[in-house]
Amino acid sequence: MEDFIRKLARIEKLFFPIFFLLAPPLFPSILFENHGLVASSFTHSKSGSSSTQIGIRFLPDFSLSHNFSNSRSLEGEISFNTYFTANFPSSKEPILKGRIKPYRLSLKYSSSRFETRIGLQKISFGSASLIRPLMWFDRIDPRDPIQLTDGVYSLLIRTFIAKKTNLWFWVLYGNEDPKGWEVFPTERKSPELGFRNQIPVGKGELAFSFHHRKGFFHKKDNSDNIFLNSPSNGDFKFSEERYALDGKWDIGVGVWFEAVFSNQRSPNFIYPWQRSFTAGIDYTFPIGNGVHFLTEYFMNDLSKKLFSKEKSPSSQFLALSLSYSASLLDTLSAIIYYDSKNRNFYNFARWQRNYDRWSINLIAFSNPEEFRIYKIPEGNFFTGKGFLLMIVYNY
Repeated sequence: MEDFIRKLARIEKLFFPIFFLLAPPLFPSILFENHGLVASSFTHSKSGSSSTQIGIRFLPDFSLSHNFSNSRSLEGEISFNTYFTANFPSSKEPILKGRIKPYRLSLKYSSSRFETRIGLQKISFGSASLIRPLMWFDRIDPRDPIQLTDGVYSLLIRTFIAKKTNLWFWVLYGNEDPKGWEVFPTERKSPELGFRNQIPVGKGELAFSFHHRKGFFHKKDNSDNIFLNSPSNGDFKFSEERYALDGKWDIGVGVWFEAVFSNQRSPNFIYPWQRSFTAGIDYTFPIGNGVHFLTEYFMNDLSKKLFSKEKSPSSQFLALSLSYSASLLDTLSAIIYYDSKNRNFYNFARWQRNYDRWSINLIAFSNPEEFRIYKIPEGNFFTGKGFLLMIVYNY
């Protein structure tokens, strides 16, 4: 399996650039599209000391597609995440960062009841919106205007058995860095396997998900981890299995839940089980153009056994979201998180104006200096108190 996936990855990296260059002139029936976005941002925050950041991001996206008979199609996508930031701390020299990296690189074949995609892609599922235990392969922040998230190198197969019954199967390879909620990286040259089965239940749907991977503990990066039996033992490997149940229903109000149980099988962990749960509701009140209300409750802890009462201190969050369309162009929204353990509030308010291609976002935030909700590899610009102005152009 490992050799097969490695060969597919090599073929993909060599084949895709050539395919995108030669396909349009050689195959006139193939539809070629070029779109993407350019986002510029200005952030000023105070977290201990004042800091100002200016950034620009360019995400070009190129796609090819060809429709066969009998609802079958073949699609290819390639895009890049190009960004540059200049950070001006009040007491330090300016910090300049820039990078160009692949964002999406995939090939998809689909029919009326079948879909398979291979390459660098986004895999996201689940019912929750604000705090998602099922954020396994992405890191989408609901407050981010462009909903940016890295993809994973994977093979994804989906079959649609009926209207709301479907089965997912995936194989991941070459994603060593932590993703989603992961703390420890994945062992190099080790495939990850999983599946998801979704079925209709009443006026909604219920789904079961499973994922397996081999993790790797680096002592040098986690020497102070308090949840290890013997922190001085050095590096070690472990197997991890995740089990999840989630559902969503419309019963006049929308209701949903996500429950995830993860087992890290190694005697080095004091608490090998992690338990996460989110429950939420939403409703649109008929006030003016409609006020959308959404709230979720989240809890997470570590335990010695799946149903053990002996556990580590848990974390609990209550999240609230309100949004209102003030006009055809203007939307007002707010998100509040409350950390009941540390008694901290995370506050976020946004005014957004949308044109055909332009979007203007003015965001104010007031958060603790130590951010405990989302892990963002490129840094978190919502730490402390401040504001963010982001202008997005979609082409």
